Amino acid sequence: MLRVVAEHYARGDAHTSISNLLTRLKDANAADAEVFLEGLAAGWPKANRSLVIREALLRLADELQGKSSEAIFRYFLERYARRASQSSPSPNGV
Repeated sequence: MLRVVAEHYARGDAHTSISNLLTRLKDANAADAEVFLEGLAAGWPKANRSLVIREALLRLADELQGKSSEAIFRYFLERYARRASQSSPSPNGV
């Protein structure tokens, strides 16, 4: 259901409000965020995707500005680890 909603959102007038949505999405459950992003990608008109990419890169550049290489490495490592731990099944299958 979440993916379908995201597709419809992307097909609409999403380009006017996508930056606020992406800002909120970074704190979402990793599995839900991934499903939502898949829906956005499926519904977003190909001609407008560069606008979203540009906005995401600008936000990322602002967030990482002035940080050392080590701090940037840790930033991405922590984000990846958090997403992986939320989307991976537990070792005992529960």
